[in-house]
Amino acid sequence: MAVATEPIFTIGGIDYTDFVDVLSIAITDGSTSDEDSMSFNLVMSASNLDGVPGVPKGGEIVSLSVVVGGATAPLVKQFEGVLSSIDQSVHMSRDNYIFPCRVTSYMRMMDKLVIEEMGGGTAGSRVRFLIRKYLPGFGTRFIREGFVVPEDDFDHVPITSVISKYAQAIGFIWFVDFDREFHFSEGEVYQGPVASIDLDTDDDFGDVLVTEDTSQLRNRVYIKDATSRSAESRRDTFVADKNQSFFKLFSPPFDEEDAKVFKNATEIDLLPDTLTTQDGEIVGGEELCFLCILNQGLRFPLSDLPEEGDIIDIDYFPEEAGGDGGIIVVMEDPDSIRMMRNRESTTGFVSDGVHEHIISAPQLRVRNLDPLAFLGSLVLDRLAWPEIRGQFTVSAMPSVGWRPGQSVVLQSSKRNLFSSRILWREGRLTDVRVHVQNVAKKFIPYTIPLETPGGGTEKFLFQETVTFSSIPQRGSI
Repeated sequence: MAVATEPIFTIGGIDYTDFVDVLSIAITDGSTSDEDSMSFNLVMSASNLDGVPGVPKGGEIVSLSVVVGGATAPLVKQFEGVLSSIDQSVHMSRDNYIFPCRVTSYMRMMDKLVIEEMGGGTAGSRVRFLIRKYLPGFGTRFIREGFVVPEDDFDHVPITSVISKYAQAIGFIWFVDFDREFHFSEGEVYQGPVASIDLDTDDDFGDVLVTEDTSQLRNRVYIKDATSRSAESRRDTFVADKNQSFFKLFSPPFDEEDAKVFKNATEIDLLPDTLTTQDGEIVGGEELCFLCILNQGLRFPLSDLPEEGDIIDIDYFPEEAGGDGGIIVVMEDPDSIRMMRNRESTTGFVSDGVHEHIISAPQLRVRNLDPLAFLGSLVLDRLAWPEIRGQFTVSAMPSVGWRPGQSVVLQSSKRNLFSSRILWREGRLTDVRVHVQNVAKKFIPYTIPLETPGGGTEKFLFQETVTFSSIPQRGSI
């Protein structure tokens, strides 16, 4: 059902609704924040240029909300961001001016440089730390932890690049919403304005395009270059000479959590080293030493060096580094392989059905291979099956209000549309669930029907063109 929509438009907190050419408003709401933008035209007389409302200024916050279904209906925010550019020219006469404006997302306010020696921890904890330190006023409620990432140093690196590095390391995506809240996750999925769309009968959805694409299908995944804790511990033994404070280990230690140090067969306390070089002094108490992961050694404080002839033993788990000869985890989807073998084989040729993909993950440091297997499963879940993608246009209630990350089930017996994954795994036909990737929004003219209250009045409809995919929002994998 078509319902008139009223826009509410503010710039710098001042109401500019009466000066906006509503039909010029164009919004792109993408799955990442650098894709979000809005453009519009202001039309103002010379008398409005001084005082209130006045000419908007670059850097001011622009907010567009809509009222759907009458004056008592709640406001729904459709875009908010930073006014990045504003043109001005004479419009019809020198007493009237037009101001084409462009608004970008809150990414514009994130041009901060990171100068940090970042410790290890979950990627989410690292991102949360950076936002709270460098971007006060931005929220962190929607940041998920993810896998553990190693220590790293950043010297005047843009914060967006740092966050992207952490996201790419673990297959996450990130974006900032219209309320300045950070989202950092493997991909959010939540219900759209309607639960399902019957493409054969539903008239609210127009210009429907559906495509099946296997060009990016991958059903065997190799994950390499990560660093893992060895399954076997080892013992290194040293004989002290009373002058030596740093003992280089024979293998790089994974961490200090499971390490134990003994001096003359008596266990002593072990803490993480705070120095970044082999040379240097560190203060400590008696019967205490420090494990240096970076320099692969054991350090004693100068105030308590081992005596000449003391036997120093350390039991620890070495790391198993990736790279040539390092760990490689292989994951595959046998049902997808079977499907592609069936599709690709023809007379005189039998395909193996395998399509391979490799992921280099040097940023990952894991205590066992389970996180790498999980990452492989995540990639297969996204890539092992034909992608169903397309778009539709909608301007009728209650079917508007689409955002990237929402999901909806598509139904169509005429189009023979079904989930290949369920068919080849379970042998049954089911409808396809797709995920919104991008939404383009604009207003179109609308005349209220004569038989309804206010009939004949010229209003607007809020039209959305929704791009979707069976693959949820994804990071770099």
